[in-house]
Amino acid sequence: MKHNCTVLVSSCDAYSDLWPPFFNLFKKNWPDCPYKILLITEEIESGIDQIYSLKLGKDMDWSSLLMKALDKIETEYVLFFLEDFFLRKRVDNELISRLLIDMQDNSFNMLRLVSRPKPDVRLEFFNNLGSIEVNSPYRVSTQAAIWKVDVLRKLIKKGESAWDFEIQGSKRSHQFNKFIGVYSDNLPYRHHVIERGKWFPWEAKYFKRMEIGCDFTKREIMSLSESLLWLSRKLFSYITPIRNLRRFIGKNFGK
Repeated sequence: MKHNCTVLVSSCDAYSDLWPPFFNLFKKNWPDCPYKILLITEEIESGIDQIYSLKLGKDMDWSSLLMKALDKIETEYVLFFLEDFFLRKRVDNELISRLLIDMQDNSFNMLRLVSRPKPDVRLEFFNNLGSIEVNSPYRVSTQAAIWKVDVLRKLIKKGESAWDFEIQGSKRSHQFNKFIGVYSDNLPYRHHVIERGKWFPWEAKYFKRMEIGCDFTKREIMSLSESLLWLSRKLFSYITPIRNLRRFIGKNFGK
């Protein structure tokens, strides 16, 4: 399967300061990754060994960059994730390979590798996999996932941001079945380390100690008030009655 999948890391030149720490951790925690690794850039060459910079050009929105990047991919599948998802533990390369085989054998269109959000209905004969039902909130997301390239391409609309893609792409995804997710994470990153262009303070403190190439002169660290606001919104989203209400509205009225 290593010849049928490509790792695609979404980024842009404004986030080039994240490339050294991201790939230092990637190589440390996934040293035996057998897949070709492509990095979406605009004009800057990453200068990182074994990483192919696509250099797609300036003045394009997020979706247009992604669409142009997918045109460069020659494999049927792509493992897609963002440049601020820093791997924290060793990746089980054999597990990822088995999931790719399962995806091909069962004609899955998308297989999300982290449990945010969890799938809706457990799949028979699979311990950790479940179906993500049509109209489920964030059925399409930018969390790390293996995609059929043709399916991902059909869900992208030029002019959209990553956030638009998650909302509008989820609505457009009703035309496809076999969107699958995991109940426990298969890629060991906690969550994104940057929010609206700023470091989470706890992430900045954690990764600064690791000396992996973070340059904290390039972008700000969130203030205490900004951090508390983000945490309160996050906590609000986990309250079960509210989450269930969102799911009910999505399933019954989303389309």
